[in-house]
Amino acid sequence: MNLFSVCERSVTPVRFDVLMAEGLRDARNATAAVGAERGCLATGVLLLLLLLLLLLLLVARTHREKASVPGPYFCLGVGPLLSYLRFLWTGIGTASNYYNDKYGSMARVWIDGQDTLILSSTSAVRHVLRSAGYTSRFGSRRGLGCLGMDARGIIFNSDVALWRKTRGYFAKALTGPGVLQTVGVCTASTRRHLDSLSGGAALGVGLRQADVLSLLRGIVVDVSNTLFLGVAIDEKELLGKILKYFDTWQTVLIKPDIYFKLDWIHQSHKDAAQELQDAIEALIDQKRRELSEADKLDHINFTADLIFAQVTDQKPGAWSLTLLQLAWSTSGTARHKRFNCRLASPVHPPLKNDQHVAVSCFTNRDNPVKVTHSTCVCVRVCSWQGHGELSADHVRQCVLEMVIAAPDTLSVSLFFMLLLLNQHPEVELRILTEIDTVIGKDRVQIWVGLGRRPLRNEDLPKLCVLETFINESLRFHPVVDFTMRRALSDDVIDGYKVPKGTNIILNVGRMHRTEFYPKPNEFSLDNFEKNVPSRYFQPFGSGPRSCVGKHIAMVMMKSILVTLLSSYSLCPHEGLTLASMPQTNNLSQQPVESQQDPHYLAMTLIPRRPTTGSHSRAVTS
Repeated sequence: MNLFSVCERSVTPVRFDVLMAEGLRDARNATAAVGAERGCLATGVLLLLLLLLLLLLLVARTHREKASVPGPYFCLGVGPLLSYLRFLWTGIGTASNYYNDKYGSMARVWIDGQDTLILSSTSAVRHVLRSAGYTSRFGSRRGLGCLGMDARGIIFNSDVALWRKTRGYFAKALTGPGVLQTVGVCTASTRRHLDSLSGGAALGVGLRQADVLSLLRGIVVDVSNTLFLGVAIDEKELLGKILKYFDTWQTVLIKPDIYFKLDWIHQSHKDAAQELQDAIEALIDQKRRELSEADKLDHINFTADLIFAQVTDQKPGAWSLTLLQLAWSTSGTARHKRFNCRLASPVHPPLKNDQHVAVSCFTNRDNPVKVTHSTCVCVRVCSWQGHGELSADHVRQCVLEMVIAAPDTLSVSLFFMLLLLNQHPEVELRILTEIDTVIGKDRVQIWVGLGRRPLRNEDLPKLCVLETFINESLRFHPVVDFTMRRALSDDVIDGYKVPKGTNIILNVGRMHRTEFYPKPNEFSLDNFEKNVPSRYFQPFGSGPRSCVGKHIAMVMMKSILVTLLSSYSLCPHEGLTLASMPQTNNLSQQPVESQQDPHYLAMTLIPRRPTTGSHSRAVTS
């Protein structure tokens, strides 16, 4: 049998090349299927990551476009939290300088979750100051309520209508006739406080060491009381309460609402604020009693004016709250004058023309009259102007703010100026020479009562070097180097959109060191050698919400400095300079008063030689 032929008939030949090709094809198909599955998974993950990234970019872009101003990123709320913490931790002034240095003259941050712009360019600052759309200020509502400033007073009152009405009372007291008597009041107070230093530590013949910052605070509190309140005060006790109130002010101004729900944390600050409010209320009551007992009112000061405008129920014997134009008959003759009237029976405004009211006495400057029985007078022109327009709480807060304004800012400004004079003796010499020229060379002899005429109002414009020194001091190292506002409507500042409700911080201190001046980072009178346009120098602000007391502040600083420098050279201890002195910059730049070394800020007062024309600091043996 042919076996091979049988096999050939029953077995199909196998081609290995075909099998190999098919195997490879199957393997490729399997690999392709697995690869396709993995590719789909990778694509899905990639798309998810891209969507998340796009979402983050969209959120960031949305917040960036909302502000359109350089500043920290939003980063899902981390940016606002960190910027707010910086303001709370370092203080408003310090944080503002940090962000302007990092992001430029316009920076966007957040305070308690609210959009806030920090501006330091001349154009932006000028725009905000001059615009009526920024007459409101911002701060914690609970914090302002703790201070009594929420919709009261003038400093942080954001009730624009009430603020405008209140500003009129401040303007009346701080301008015009009020300024004319300021020179004499400041000079007398400064001399009186210098005389009181006789109990200080004796260092040698004619030398005294004094806490000059406390001395200056005492002077300005005394001046403020004399000009605006006019009652007997315990100066030291009142100053202590003012300092506690100011510390509370700095602490609570931008605190979150949760802070005020923790009584154990903020109770001490609440008590400090209430302490001063109660003290001021007692002084107002004292003033009210004095007014009710006075036979005539020759001088209506700031507090009396507010008392007359306070909402109250008229009672028999109470003084009317404004001057009435009255007509009364005496021997058949009608007279029309303005009088202060004490009502004999309750009268509720508004009065009508020709309405008769009974008074027990009436006075005016020209013809004081007092009667022992009720006299019926006829109101010809009803002029109860302002009667009942201010609440008792509002009156108290206005008086409080008038009393604390000078110790809070002006006294510290004077302290900084004395340090600068010590660091620049050539400037001090120029000022003393000018005082000799304007007032007389025998200033020290006159100080001790040998014929010196007092400083007069007409002398102030002649003290040009002194005014230049004051201006340069306020530029170089201001006590208050920023101001806070809030946008009342949508606006555009330097091309950037500013939505309504945006908080604004005007970093004026930084502006003073970045533009216009020939030596912006140096203390030099050359910076005011030429006339400086007001847009570049804003120590008191400008526009509708500028400092209403800027003119009287300059008068007070000149008067106090002339009186001090004419008699003493003030020398801090070695090593104490403006740059080396520890300071805080929250609401204002304040020296850190060390509890461990209470004499750290003390100065030695060296009487100047009584020799004509001598400005030596040496003391005769």
